Amino acid sequence: MKRLLLMFLLAWMGATLFAQQAMPVILISAQGKVCYKSPDNKKKQKAITGAVLKRQGAINLSNNSVVTLYCDGKFVEKSGKQLVSLLTVFPEGDNMVKPNFDLTFGDYTMAAFMMAVGSNDKRDGWGSIDRPKGTAGDGWGSIDRPKGTAGDGWGSIDRPKGTAGDGWGIDRPKGTAGDGWGGKSTSITAIQPFGKVFPEIMRFYWSKPLGNDAFHVEIRDKQNQLVMETTTKDTFWVVDLKNAAFKVGSQYDWTVSTVSSTPALAMTKIIEIGKQEGRNQAIQVVQKGELFAKSPESIKLVMQAVALETNGWFEEASRLYTQAQEKEPKNAYVKLMHSAFWLRCGLKPKARGVYR
Repeated sequence: MKRLLLMFLLAWMGATLFAQQAMPVILISAQGKVCYKSPDNKKKQKAITGAVLKRQGAINLSNNSVVTLYCDGKFVEKSGKQLVSLLTVFPEGDNMVKPNFDLTFGDYTMAAFMMAVGSNDKRDGWGSIDRPKGTAGDGWGSIDRPKGTAGDGWGSIDRPKGTAGDGWGIDRPKGTAGDGWGGKSTSITAIQPFGKVFPEIMRFYWSKPLGNDAFHVEIRDKQNQLVMETTTKDTFWVVDLKNAAFKVGSQYDWTVSTVSSTPALAMTKIIEIGKQEGRNQAIQVVQKGELFAKSPESIKLVMQAVALETNGWFEEASRLYTQAQEKEPKNAYVKLMHSAFWLRCGLKPKARGVYR
């Protein structure tokens, strides 16, 4: 079902945004000196990971350069000193792809970039299609960024002038660091956990709405029988899922509400107590793909995160996306994949936060 929804998103956005132009090439990873020559600009420009390039362009590699390129469901690696014509590597109309994990990973890659292109909210940092003159990457343009800022090719998150920012701009009281959920709204959001989790000690947490100082949390089984509950003034609750009340393979709903005369109720999250074997099987699928063995470590982590996500291991996927971004904090592609993950999970503030 998730794959069908993802493919629908790709088809819809592809038809809406790119009906009159061929799919561009995405620079997934790059080691060494890599320059891009646009068909619209004779001057070569430095290309960074996450760059979106026209098929009619070319990339220039130095002796120690290694790049991974993606277009139309195909991943291609090029290395060593050479000038690579992208149209030669990815001929238009040639989209025969073997049905393996690399195809799934390609779907998620395209969905992430289409998310960026389709955003109309400046605070997202994924931005519009305009780009400053002379910047690298022109397949869909680059993401617009404020004049005079260094940027990372995808712009910056809008935030009040003079503040360090937490990536979510105005969603916090003036002068405070903020937790990304603000405390200005009367609504409440259950954040994590959800999906398959291990039977271990886990932190359940939620957003803090305006003016409330107490919360009631319930965990129920699929027969709607109460398993555990608590009332707390914190915005988290530490639960031991090794407790005999929780059974491996079973699902549980958890909800949180404010304690007030007119309580606000968060949308229910579902967890399933999973097994290590299930996680391992999801990871093993990745290793069968042609791309995994020759990818840098950060991309391997992202690939494994996608595999875990597609199998319902969202908490584990989150951990690997975070590890990948910690390894390469300036890698625009890794940040965008991590951000798209949170958007698919329905947590846009977290998506903005990881992209700052």
